[in-house]
Amino acid sequence: MTPYGAQANASVERLISKDVTARADYLFTRGIHQLRTRNINLVASVSSPDGRPTFGPERMDPRFDAIYMLESSAASTYHGVTLSVNKRLSNEFELLGSYTLSKTIDDASDFDEQPQNPYNLRAERALSRQDVRNRLVINGLFDLPIGEEENEPGKSQTQPDLLTKVFGHIEAAPIFTFSSGRPVNVLTGTDEERSLAYPLASRPLGFGRNTLRSRRFVNMDLRVVKYLPYGERRRLDFTVEAFNLLNHPNILAVNAFYGSGRTPLPGFGTPTAFAAPRQIRFSIDFEY
Repeated sequence: MTPYGAQANASVERLISKDVTARADYLFTRGIHQLRTRNINLVASVSSPDGRPTFGPERMDPRFDAIYMLESSAASTYHGVTLSVNKRLSNEFELLGSYTLSKTIDDASDFDEQPQNPYNLRAERALSRQDVRNRLVINGLFDLPIGEEENEPGKSQTQPDLLTKVFGHIEAAPIFTFSSGRPVNVLTGTDEERSLAYPLASRPLGFGRNTLRSRRFVNMDLRVVKYLPYGERRRLDFTVEAFNLLNHPNILAVNAFYGSGRTPLPGFGTPTAFAAPRQIRFSIDFEY
């Protein structure tokens, strides 16, 4: 079957002042017939002494060991509420802030994720690895209030002083982002059920799917432009762009291998990948 989604949303917006609006949005999305992969050549499992389902060497079709089928049997559910405030550009200042509270549940987050037990798909229903519970984004555009606009009517074209030459015609555009960490599927690192799942799908006893969560994400980007106008449409831009200005160590991945024992392996939960550190870029552009 072809994967598809059903969606419902509701919004309300109110004008606070002549250039400020507040808005609330609710979004519901249901993913139906989403893709997943599972081994369909296993004979029904038996319970091991520790209660874990285990598959023997028998196969549905003895000519093959594992038969991985890509099927559209997964499903997902998303609920999200977004609150935002928007100040339109006026008085050389623009600002947009939004906060989203959401929850995403599924039983397979992508086609490369196999179930721990191919015959018990209900046990896979849990938080999606795409679940970001909280997300805050604030961005703005500022013009330094020094000097006169080159096209501002009714203003005399006086000779600018040193302060105006240095700090006039400067624009700054910051973007701040905060979000919660994403769920991580805790694994033993071995094929405990002998289901031949790849990537590995065996979880430690007592752990459900996606029960670990990575750390929060904090990022600040900034773009500053000093421009020199030439006539009505042309200008020369001197630009400085900073990415991850605060140099916050944002973790992209952690070691999810717990091991098969009662206590975790020494490296369990430690970071394995980071986002890029602070970067600063300079450029000169001519607009016409």
